[in-house]
Amino acid sequence: MGKNTLRSGMALRGPNIKVKDSTTSHNVGSGIRVVGMEISNPTKVQFEGTVSSHHNGASIPRAQIQIERHLEPGSGHGVEVTRNKRGSRPFYADVTVKGELNTYQNGIDGLFISYDANMVGEMNDPLGFTVEAKGSFNSCNNGEYDIGLPAGTVTFEDEGTDGYTCESKGRSADMTNFPTCEDCPDCE
Repeated sequence: MGKNTLRSGMALRGPNIKVKDSTTSHNVGSGIRVVGMEISNPTKVQFEGTVSSHHNGASIPRAQIQIERHLEPGSGHGVEVTRNKRGSRPFYADVTVKGELNTYQNGIDGLFISYDANMVGEMNDPLGFTVEAKGSFNSCNNGEYDIGLPAGTVTFEDEGTDGYTCESKGRSADMTNFPTCEDCPDCE
């Protein structure tokens, strides 16, 4: 559990990471930050059980943010998939939702995949953000979009509306692979 930090509640990088039955909330940065690594050792994360990320991207005075040098400007997402800020190589990440992933009431987006994170695999190794048929992704009442995808893709293995709720349409070059949103319940 990551709560009330000046950075992200969780920063995940490296292979074979499992997050199960966890909550991040009230962080100044993003609730969960998945940091892509080099293709020889990509970050691979599985969300199992119930994982929630809410009320992140809190407002604090700008002087305090300047003191915290590691805080990335524009953070404050429920789940953020981004690259390692050191180096110039391509960075890779793979996220799989096997349980229930909830992102609500975050300052910016519920889910955000940065333009500088490569979610496309090489060497026959599939990478991306996948919600499995038995998994679900619920995103509600976020500051900008429930799903913000300037890059990357989200794959829903279940063709129906099971597994995806939203309040506002996401931003993405292509959202044709998204199921129809179910109405968002009251998220408090």
